[in-house]
Amino acid sequence: MNIKKIFKIKMNSNLKSIIILGSIFFIASTLFYFLIIMHLKKTITNEYGKRAYSVADFLSKTLDVDKILKYKETLTIDDEYKEIVNKLDHLKSSLDLKYLYINSWGDNGETYCIYDATVPGDGFGENSTHGRVEIGRKSKSDVYIKKIVSNSELNDAWHEENNSYGHTISSYVPIKKDGKNVAFVGIDYSLNSVNDRLLKISLSVIITTQIMIILLFSLIIIFYKKSFSNPLKKITNIVKNFVSPDHDKINTQNTNIDIKLEHDTDIYILLSSFKTMSKNIQKYVNYIKEITAEKQQIETELNIATQIQKSLIPHIFPAFPDMKELDIYASMKSARKVGGDFYDFFLINNNKLAFVIADVSGKGIAAALFMVIAKTLIKNEGMEHDDPATVMENVNKQLCVDNDLGMFITAFYGILDLKNGKLSYTNAGHMNPIAKFNQNNFEELKLRKQFVMAGMPTLKFSTESIQIPKGGILFLYTDGISEAQNDKSECWGKEKLIENLNLLDTDSINLKQVSELIMKKIKKFSNDTDQSDDITMLIIKYIGL
Repeated sequence: MNIKKIFKIKMNSNLKSIIILGSIFFIASTLFYFLIIMHLKKTITNEYGKRAYSVADFLSKTLDVDKILKYKETLTIDDEYKEIVNKLDHLKSSLDLKYLYINSWGDNGETYCIYDATVPGDGFGENSTHGRVEIGRKSKSDVYIKKIVSNSELNDAWHEENNSYGHTISSYVPIKKDGKNVAFVGIDYSLNSVNDRLLKISLSVIITTQIMIILLFSLIIIFYKKSFSNPLKKITNIVKNFVSPDHDKINTQNTNIDIKLEHDTDIYILLSSFKTMSKNIQKYVNYIKEITAEKQQIETELNIATQIQKSLIPHIFPAFPDMKELDIYASMKSARKVGGDFYDFFLINNNKLAFVIADVSGKGIAAALFMVIAKTLIKNEGMEHDDPATVMENVNKQLCVDNDLGMFITAFYGILDLKNGKLSYTNAGHMNPIAKFNQNNFEELKLRKQFVMAGMPTLKFSTESIQIPKGGILFLYTDGISEAQNDKSECWGKEKLIENLNLLDTDSINLKQVSELIMKKIKKFSNDTDQSDDITMLIIKYIGL
């Protein structure tokens, strides 16, 4: 018999079957991928919901409720408020959140903003360019917010919304005081990009797969019609198991069934491709979970470390509200989450003020740990001895022990006698203070510098002294100020610092304003260039008795 004629007869007789079965399988496979995509979407949506809740829950337990109530009453922006919002800005940016906000409400139940995060460095008021919601601005309340206002429990940790703000996953967690809700944290993740990516992937997969299915079906119907049914049923069972709603995650356990097929057949290729795809999808989802969890853990730990470091240095001003003999203010801005600069001041007795400003070599976690050790040792020794050289020698010996990383510290340590203005000091390789005495201009004090700390355990220090007149101002700083760079890699320099200090009317502004104005000058000069080193200032004004 002529094989060509038989082949032609089979093609004609199976044409209708090819069209019907091909159409049916086309629809079935489209539904199959739709179910996979919906399952993926549900899985990813759940992951975003859990992340949103965990971030909101963390902030509700971390934020200072008393500060929230303070800003709720005053609706004013101060440095502490800006510092809190800046941290929220960095948290929002690092976690790729769409919205991060802390709202409260009035007696009428109408909600309004306390904190609102945008992007790091965005500023406030007229300087805000990314739509930061101002403190006190009223907002609409949905059913979830109304429950929080009424002190009711929320049934869901997160919910999905699609409104004028976009397609989002939102989580609201109340902030409590004395068992009552006084504010809430709102976290929103955008699902627009997720939906767009899923749509593109689904279209690409469906189109590509359907072309393969049409060709595959033609070959199967013509050449393997009798052996087609059983393998297809087994593959269908795998698909049902793979997208089963009874599983809380994608199931790839039952894809390794035994189907006896030739390795060069289209069904075998389809099954192998499906196995590979299912395993790759599981790996991808697991990878996203791991990366998300690690990133969140690292960010959380760094934020906690930042808070701990900030709490270790004096940050409440005025520091000595009952003392009229002096005024003091200090600020520190780390180049990273944590830094190596530090300052401290404390009263040895009612008549003597001890103070220190220091810079640890390097930045980051190692410098921060070394900074904590050094600060603790200096204060402990300072409370025991009223001689700066003795304090520095004792601390130096202890810092040299097991200093395997070879870190060192530059530090200026002084003791100011509040009765007569005598300043006893030891300068261990630090920047000399800039001073303004007797209504003169600010100028650098030409003081003797000694060797840095933590370098040699047998090092001897000496105590020097100068006289501070009444009304005299000491401006102590770290090299993060003088070495601040702009986008042309130019340094601000010590001369520029002195020049800008002399432009300030220190008789009409307080020390906090001096610090803020200098910081603004540095920021303007840097022109949004990333901060390369920690910036620390310590300003002391001796008023006298």
